[in-house]
Amino acid sequence: MRYLSSKGLMLTVTLEMEDATIGGLVMATGMTFQSHRNGLVHDSVVAYELVMPDGSFVRVDRQSCGSGTEHGDLFQALPWSHGTIGLLVALELRVVPAVKYVKVKYTPFKTQAGYVKGMQEALLSKTPCDTLEMIVFSKQTAVMMQGTFVGLDGDGVSAAELSSKMNNISAWYKEWYFKH
Repeated sequence: MRYLSSKGLMLTVTLEMEDATIGGLVMATGMTFQSHRNGLVHDSVVAYELVMPDGSFVRVDRQSCGSGTEHGDLFQALPWSHGTIGLLVALELRVVPAVKYVKVKYTPFKTQAGYVKGMQEALLSKTPCDTLEMIVFSKQTAVMMQGTFVGLDGDGVSAAELSSKMNNISAWYKEWYFKH
């Protein structure tokens, strides 16, 4: 992610956890806070490269999927395999231009019916958010986080306005957002 960011790019399904590996998420049907719009992590894969149990090297791509080629079905099977089919050695992934900021709206809920309805409304909205995640703390309490990508070009927001609204949520002295 740091490499892509330095080039002004990001994955179509961006990882929010630094400890998660892209290979692990791809081979185990991982999802992220953008999956409601862009699919699961494996949906961003263009090609897989694997070492098979017999020691052979195989590259499968989206074009070979189901085309009657020797490994046409492998492309579809890999995301569900949890690494049992072969050793993943490389991936080719789709990327898009990166955004610098995400404006996040936090909505706390005190009832299960409330957070179920809130998630349904967010998913069915005519103006869907760019990121969507919910943390459920108990049967009755949850917080929904809806994010909108905000950049510096073409969205009418100045750099000064952005910096005045920045909330560095990882500052050492700040209480975690979900405790508010």
